[in-house]
Amino acid sequence: MSHRKITKGLIMFVLLLLFLNIIGCSDEIVAKPAKDVPSITKSQNKIDRIEQPIEKPKTCGECQYLRNGICVDYDCCDNWDCNNNEQCRNHQCITLNCGSCGYAENHVCQEFFCCSNDECDDSDSTTYDVCNNPGTKLAECVFTPITQQAEVIQHTTPVQDTTPIQDNPPVQPVEQVVPFSSIPTDPCGDPNSKRSECEYDPDTELLELSFVPSHEDSAIFVELNLEKLENFENYNYVGFWIYKENGQVFQPFGEGSAMINHIRTPLQKKRYRISVSNLKPNSEYEVCLTGMFRDLTQTGRFNCKTIRTQNEKQKHAMVLINYDINSQTRNLIDEWINEVEKTGIAIEKQNLDHETNGNDVYSLLKTKYLESNLLYVVFIGQDLPMPMITLQTAFYKYDEPVPFSFPLQSLTFDTINQDHGFYNPTNPLREISIAVIKHTDETKIQNYLQRVINHYKSPKTYTGKILLADAMIPAESSLDNYNFQNMEYLGGITDYGNVQQANTWQTQYKQKLKENQDILVINAHGSQETHYPCGQACVHAEFIRENPTQIPFIIAVSCNIGYFMEDSSPMLSYIFGGESLAGIGSEVVSVDVNGRMAKHMIGQLLAGKDVGDTSRAYGSTVIGDPFLKLN
Repeated sequence: MSHRKITKGLIMFVLLLLFLNIIGCSDEIVAKPAKDVPSITKSQNKIDRIEQPIEKPKTCGECQYLRNGICVDYDCCDNWDCNNNEQCRNHQCITLNCGSCGYAENHVCQEFFCCSNDECDDSDSTTYDVCNNPGTKLAECVFTPITQQAEVIQHTTPVQDTTPIQDNPPVQPVEQVVPFSSIPTDPCGDPNSKRSECEYDPDTELLELSFVPSHEDSAIFVELNLEKLENFENYNYVGFWIYKENGQVFQPFGEGSAMINHIRTPLQKKRYRISVSNLKPNSEYEVCLTGMFRDLTQTGRFNCKTIRTQNEKQKHAMVLINYDINSQTRNLIDEWINEVEKTGIAIEKQNLDHETNGNDVYSLLKTKYLESNLLYVVFIGQDLPMPMITLQTAFYKYDEPVPFSFPLQSLTFDTINQDHGFYNPTNPLREISIAVIKHTDETKIQNYLQRVINHYKSPKTYTGKILLADAMIPAESSLDNYNFQNMEYLGGITDYGNVQQANTWQTQYKQKLKENQDILVINAHGSQETHYPCGQACVHAEFIRENPTQIPFIIAVSCNIGYFMEDSSPMLSYIFGGESLAGIGSEVVSVDVNGRMAKHMIGQLLAGKDVGDTSRAYGSTVIGDPFLKLN
């Protein structure tokens, strides 16, 4: 065969192969696959493709999504799937950030009514504006008329012969008190009584001063007969000012304070009388009238009179032992009374039965007060009988009567059922000190009494070291810049809503409660069960019991912390949960202007005053023994 023929044959063979290859690559010509074998084709890009059997797509529930062929639940579908302080966003629960003065509730941000006093400023110079319980749901602005705060006056300039601008008193303002049930009242307690047996002198002068019976060394009556006020119609208001004590300007609550009490407007041509207690024995007091004319000019002092208190009398006290105290505790009470009487105080013991109520107690104390120089009353027990009143304050609004002790501090005049006509008619007259030794576990009472007995038998020497636990923000704290001689300061709260700050404060506080101090001063917003600062939780009874302190004396500048009828009261926990001896706290709202109250009480203790005398001037309650002294 020739070479040409061989070459031609090869060329024809190659062309045949190319033709067959083109036919095999055509997508339009597919060989019929064998049964049950998937068809296989070749794409033009040379990638093999397997056609799977057609399946129905898998569907999930309304609040689910598909992951790896499995239906998985979303974190949330709406807000109700989240916590109260969260919102559901993109199927995730997100914690709400409501700012330092807000809180989350029902999945939305709400604002607290107020978080500082500045937010309550109503631009009214005639009111003292306070945010009570700031940064909580109980927050409320309270606007107290300055003219109603008659007990303490802040002098910004030296005292002159004109009535100074008034400021808040260091007492607990009560907005409204409804009379508690039918305590018998003295018909002659009203100086305007028309009863013949009262025998009021019709020739009473415009200003009359007299002694309170059995308290001639420390208390006087001040009576104003406005029937004798000449040009009566020209006066806007009138009151009295206890101007001098032993020839010096009288400053009963420390430098810059004064004692002035005005009659409520509109004035009436009648007699007004009120007691003034806690004066010094054997001291001369000058009392003057003061006021303002209708043209808004000051009257200055006028119609001044003097009175000298008598020499110091023996102090009397009553110890009221409740029916629920057992014999072992009663033996300790007798031993304790014996030690107290060695200090010169006369004590009368009285048992209270199951039927005794607050009215009975008030009647008993009223009689004893006018018969003796009664200055202290100590309740010991659990189910204590107290006056039942319907109280409305910035913190609590009760529809039903609730037990409080402060009506028992007014024994010359029933401030709950009668009206003396002066401003703050329901504020206590602060004539006696109320002290309470109370706990649900009677062994705690026994341990406390034994601790106090040991103290009397082997008294310690205190140097007056102070721990100031300040949980107020700088804008509200009245003590942060005040330096006591031996003071350790715990502060650092600048935002009530900052949980980290509060937690840090509480951690440091736990350690400082163990330190060797003599006086613990708590400067914080408070309630009947807790006080600030509030981190994961506020400072409450359990916190205090778990961190007991041996600091002997405690002063609380805090609202409601001394409400002893609440078993989880912070002050009860401080005194009976550790090794402390006595505490001072308020049952209701407490307002301290410029730190005057705390500074004055600390000064009184350092000067050797007993706890009862220190608390009485402010109407605060003593938890524990009121006869104890720092030195």
